[in-house]
Amino acid sequence: MKLSLSVRVGEPPKQKDVTAIPFPELAAKAKALGFAGVSMRASVVSVDSPPERVREVRHILDDVGLGVSAVCGDIPLAANDADAVRALRGITPYLDLTEAMGSRLVRVMMQTEDDIPFARRAADEAAERGLTLMHINHWGTLFESVDESLETLAAIGRSNFQVAFEPGNLLSCRAPHGPDALARLAPHLVNVFFQNVRLDPASPIVFHQVLTVSLPPRHRCSRARKSSDISSPYASRNHLGYSRSRARNARSGPVTSRRFTPSPAARCGPGRSPPGG
Repeated sequence: MKLSLSVRVGEPPKQKDVTAIPFPELAAKAKALGFAGVSMRASVVSVDSPPERVREVRHILDDVGLGVSAVCGDIPLAANDADAVRALRGITPYLDLTEAMGSRLVRVMMQTEDDIPFARRAADEAAERGLTLMHINHWGTLFESVDESLETLAAIGRSNFQVAFEPGNLLSCRAPHGPDALARLAPHLVNVFFQNVRLDPASPIVFHQVLTVSLPPRHRCSRARKSSDISSPYASRNHLGYSRSRARNARSGPVTSRRFTPSPAARCGPGRSPPGG
């Protein structure tokens, strides 16, 4: 199983359109730490980048010997705003960028059932090029829970439209996010995300949620500093026979208290609001 580092770790807090450190430095650090690749985002290169920038980024990757596990081709996809579904309505440049990065996974977003026909057509175009569309579990989308993910996948009906398991977003939407949830999604997984944060009842750091009143309003979390802190989720994935890439979306600095506020574009189920950011 290969590990990939998300370039999100190089972006400043609350910013998704720029990196705080030069990409060559980030790539070199990822390689030195033993990662096999990076999960590419638009803060480094996007569908709007000039061809010379695309070639420059690929050259940097080739020089250090890193692959690209997946490509998030524009800022709206990373921000999950109203324009995030734009990729499905014009997938060609996103496929072009993914191929230029030497990857096979193209990140997309779906927010309403109106996106399903576009997802089918985009998946068909991707299939012609041997590429797979990847949707992460994310608030404000049709993949907020395992149940909804499976229903949406069935409605799309394309084998090259698959899922990246992201337990942090499932947690924020109060959806099951443990080994059982992972097992249900296993046949559709192409990637698994994890972060260096673990739930810790004694921690002063609070993960706030504005969701149902029948459930605890917050979780306490702390930074995972040892490999043993992440051995349990690794074991569950290995138990499922999962052999594809995992993307680590690590925090790029001290863990700080963060209060989430509702977003008008988000759903997180009836009567509930998701985390912002």
